[in-house]
Amino acid sequence: MNTLVIPYGNSSDITLADGTRVWLNAGSRLIYPSRFVDKTREVFLTGEAFFEVTNNEEQPFVVKTVDVNIEVLGTRFNVLAYPEDYSVQTVLAEGKVTVKGADAGLFRKAVQLEPGQMAYFNKKSKETIVNKVDVEPYILWTQGLFSFSNTDFNRITMKLERYYDINFRYDDPMKGTIQVTGKLDVTQEREEVLEYLEILTGLQFIKINDRQYVIK
Repeated sequence: MNTLVIPYGNSSDITLADGTRVWLNAGSRLIYPSRFVDKTREVFLTGEAFFEVTNNEEQPFVVKTVDVNIEVLGTRFNVLAYPEDYSVQTVLAEGKVTVKGADAGLFRKAVQLEPGQMAYFNKKSKETIVNKVDVEPYILWTQGLFSFSNTDFNRITMKLERYYDINFRYDDPMKGTIQVTGKLDVTQEREEVLEYLEILTGLQFIKINDRQYVIK
């Protein structure tokens, strides 16, 4: 088994032995075999990844996380499964996937997704909710773009913390509840992105040192 670790402040992509391509976001870890020799092609993910799975009906592809297992034949989908998050999100762009809690018993059914749907698995209740979504905002990160629609600002800063390997502190926690809509090109210099957010939100990013900021 191989382990690919993407530290905070980085992202990467890898092509597996079967031709499946995986994009890994900052702070993610993928454990995968050098060759797929079992009845299923299994990988283990912590963090966020976008998968383009090579079709093989004889050998389903399974993405395992601590909380859910996702089984596919050949498809394109995004998985968000950071340990510190309250949920695991699976968004399907193309094909079909089934999602089931990792510790689900025989009587808990797997959820099958159609393109344009998201499975939201609540780690506390162990329940999965399926919603129809616009797929694009969930996969644009593979192109260096973050897209938001009426999103709490603290969720945006959390993503930026991972992407740039920095830390934000609010002088007033309520400022993190401001809702933001727009797109960020995070391939730009960090300070340019923060200046754009200052204009968008009316808040200030006060730099304490190279990794620490206070939001006022």
